[in-house]
Amino acid sequence: MEAAAAEITSKQLLDQSLISAADAHRSLDDRIRARETALAEGNRLDQELSEVGHQIARSETSLRLYRDQEHRAEGLQRGVRDVLQTMGKQPGIIGMVADLCRIPDEDVVAIETALGAQAQNIITETQEDAKSAIDFLKRERRGRATFLPLDDIRGGERVENNLLRESGVVGIASRLIEFEPRLRGAFEYLLGNVLIVETLDDGIALRRRYRPGCRRIGLRSSCACCCRGMTSPFTGSANSGRPPVPEPTNTPPGVNGLT
Repeated sequence: MEAAAAEITSKQLLDQSLISAADAHRSLDDRIRARETALAEGNRLDQELSEVGHQIARSETSLRLYRDQEHRAEGLQRGVRDVLQTMGKQPGIIGMVADLCRIPDEDVVAIETALGAQAQNIITETQEDAKSAIDFLKRERRGRATFLPLDDIRGGERVENNLLRESGVVGIASRLIEFEPRLRGAFEYLLGNVLIVETLDDGIALRRRYRPGCRRIGLRSSCACCCRGMTSPFTGSANSGRPPVPEPTNTPPGVNGLT
């Protein structure tokens, strides 16, 4: 009898152990699942935090661009500003010269001096697109702007080859900037006759030797030399390789410019 009772007791203890082990296993499974859930939630929160960080960065970038555009707009002629603001509605408006090229930092002073008020010229696909924009400005009395239609602009470099071999010559201005290939005619029209040199002495020497064949010379230093004299350009820092927009002047447009 005692043996039977002991066997029953042992069996009961074994059953209780099995039950406890099963409970412990279930508890462990629950904890593992809870840990996995917590890890997944942590990953999700990390992703959300990362996305929030990206959104903040994008917002800050947009804000900087907006402020930059707002600041730049202060120097634009009214007609130029109004045409650019209606680009989505005006057909064939490509953009403003200053926004369509990128200039190496070391050449910004020379290029911005060479461009002058032409930095505000607006490039269009065709003459009809330019005419449409001009009609808009006249109809709404929004001021004036100068347009460069790609189907009418005649580009080409207008600097004698022998000048390029002279000491101190950096190159033709239109070769030193970056722009879309389809805009080459417009930028060669604007800068294809501008020679960039290293120093003022280099510019003066070229003027003396090649006055008939050298229409405009730009310097990498803080002043520019032209056939009619010398001017001191704005020497502020470059705006990410984009030329600052100069104050409007009364300089008449070029032969190919439509106003």
